[in-house]
Amino acid sequence: MRYHLGYFDDTDYCKRAQALGFRTARSKGSYVYHKENTTFRNLSDNNKLFKDNERIFFERWGRPVRVGYILDGSSASSSVDEIAISVARSGHQILFLMNRSSKWPVSIDHYDIRRIYIPRIFFSIISLYKIIKRKKKKKMDVIITDNDLMHKILNLSRPLHEAEVLMKPSLETLNSAINKISKS
Repeated sequence: MRYHLGYFDDTDYCKRAQALGFRTARSKGSYVYHKENTTFRNLSDNNKLFKDNERIFFERWGRPVRVGYILDGSSASSSVDEIAISVARSGHQILFLMNRSSKWPVSIDHYDIRRIYIPRIFFSIISLYKIIKRKKKKKMDVIITDNDLMHKILNLSRPLHEAEVLMKPSLETLNSAINKISKS
């Protein structure tokens, strides 16, 4: 199936290049002005065009998954770095909810690896609040934690955030969960 005019064709091109072993990158030092809806504003079925191309892309590649990783300061290790890089290079997003005093555990700068610093006081409550608040616009699909108490809290509050909760997952376990969600 082919894409219609515009939307997702450039992203598909990047995914095909990555599948052939090429790496893609974004330049943080460049600036592109994109006047929104200029190309397609006169099309009456602009939204349908977008939705059709989105469906084609998701059928081919799966939909991007949002992963939340709650770092309270005790779980910074090389596995955190490995997980972050794997998630981002697979075309998904990972957001770290971190204690302000925690050291940034990720060794690369990547567009799809982000962080929010949270004060140590009430860290668990504020983290949960931020996850639930994101549900309206950018819902987390998977939440990772290395903290036993936070794991219990996240499982109890699952009806509120609707994400799969993983405790200290191996990279294989996490990738399996992401692939399942991406293809659903």
